[in-house]
Amino acid sequence: MLTELVTQGKLSNVQKNAILNDSYWSLRSVLQKEKTPLEGNKLQDLIGEIESIDPSFSKRNDEQLKSISYQKFFRSIPVIEFKPRTLKIENEGSASSSPDLISLYDSVRASNLFTDSEKLVLQHEYVDQMFTNSAHFDIEDRLIYLTRFKNDFQDTALFNQLVEKYDVKFEIDEALQLEDANGNSLTLSELVTSKKGSVIYLDFWASWCGPCIREIPSSKSLKANVQDQKIVMIYLSTDRREKPWKQAMTKHDFGGKNHYRITNADNSLAMNQLEVIFIPRYMIFDKNGQLVNNDAPRPSEQDRLMSELSKYLEEE
Repeated sequence: MLTELVTQGKLSNVQKNAILNDSYWSLRSVLQKEKTPLEGNKLQDLIGEIESIDPSFSKRNDEQLKSISYQKFFRSIPVIEFKPRTLKIENEGSASSSPDLISLYDSVRASNLFTDSEKLVLQHEYVDQMFTNSAHFDIEDRLIYLTRFKNDFQDTALFNQLVEKYDVKFEIDEALQLEDANGNSLTLSELVTSKKGSVIYLDFWASWCGPCIREIPSSKSLKANVQDQKIVMIYLSTDRREKPWKQAMTKHDFGGKNHYRITNADNSLAMNQLEVIFIPRYMIFDKNGQLVNNDAPRPSEQDRLMSELSKYLEEE
């Protein structure tokens, strides 16, 4: 079929070989996951046919990295070969899981199953995912493996890309650092202390978080309902960049007083201690500034939330 298209001038030899190469590595990907012997034999026959056309299709080299099918093939090898455990976090109505990326990084690093270029792709991906799935990996581990990646490959460009993408700071802060829309800075502890005498309802959100955005109308309604009570609503964005945070506040008419962006979410021990794994997340501090509920009802659960807030309003 492909040869006929080449003969008819509808396909070049380069295009034909690219199609065959992608097909070859797609079949290899399926074969390494296939558990049925009969189907596996059929796949092996198809792979053999392509190899008979051009044995070079089976060669693993840097040129193959241009093929998406080839990348899928070698990216699936570590999970099949090393069988990493799955890390799980579960909360009421939410769950998160991640393969053990530290184990995968170390296994690939020590393995002779991959070319140097394949190792670069895989280990870069694992460090990237450690920061994306930061709830599963300690601050110390994220910084250790980011530094290890730089030392392993001396690839300053990819290292800097990760540093910029996640706004990485190579120190660990005790406090949670905040910044308001005017660039004024303070810590969460300082903010809570300044509101003593009032019950604080803390709202963790982000511009990219769909469920957070859907809570905004309910949050506005709640704010209107409690404005004459000693309840302060504080909004903390986990956006790593200032621009999307401000754009979201403008778009949803959600700005104003008591809005802050967390500037060290990825390197603050306080963030870990608060156990902010999923957002939206809501917390209540009593009139003395003590955290009394680190998983409070959402604004859309207004009856239940008001019942909870009222308990602390009544306290002296």
